[in-house]
Amino acid sequence: MAITEMYLTQSADIAARTLGEDTVIMSTLDSTVFMLNSVGTAIWNAADGATPLSRIVRERVCAEFDVSGEQAIADAMEFVDELAKHGILHLSDAPVSPRRHHEFARRG
Repeated sequence: MAITEMYLTQSADIAARTLGEDTVIMSTLDSTVFMLNSVGTAIWNAADGATPLSRIVRERVCAEFDVSGEQAIADAMEFVDELAKHGILHLSDAPVSPRRHHEFARRG
């Protein structure tokens, strides 16, 4: 899936808590725990199903942190793939409507 066409949606099958600039997320499906740093938290918070990952990286990651666009995209792809493998994020090649987002949340 091309970076410009990847949309992220948070799963409902998680427990999450933000502590300062970091976020702790636990998958209720496999009890996997992730500690997100401030960059991961910025991506997590922007995962609304409507904003493409390329825009999140450009407007949130590159604008707020000292990282090149090329490196930020590579790191973001690896990050979201890992969270998706554990069912913490859902990835789509099209924007997710609020109704479809709700369906993802119920299904997991």
